Amino acid sequence: MKTIFKTALLALPLFFALAEPKMPIGFKASATQPENSTWREYGSLPQPYVMAVAAVKAGMEAQGYTLKHDIKADENAKQCVMLWEKTDEKIIVMMWQIDIKETGCAWGVSND
Repeated sequence: MKTIFKTALLALPLFFALAEPKMPIGFKASATQPENSTWREYGSLPQPYVMAVAAVKAGMEAQGYTLKHDIKADENAKQCVMLWEKTDEKIIVMMWQIDIKETGCAWGVSND
């Protein structure tokens, strides 16, 4: 009985750990950061900015996240920061145009 209890206690952190969102197909990670940093991963999508943003939004919604904020740099700049929530999780996604056919993307966890 003690062994089962110890095993259950050891598994608690895994049960309550944040699930990492899945980025759309084609996302190439350039770098990943340790779990204790705000930004966890950044890279690029081989799509124009508008298509990449739509793919990320559809993917996050399909995973059960709700878009809380979508902040655009300005009307002409192709850059945005989005805040997504799902139960107690808050995920920040930043996107920017690299060139006409490629979009940069980074995601991280908000500790607020």
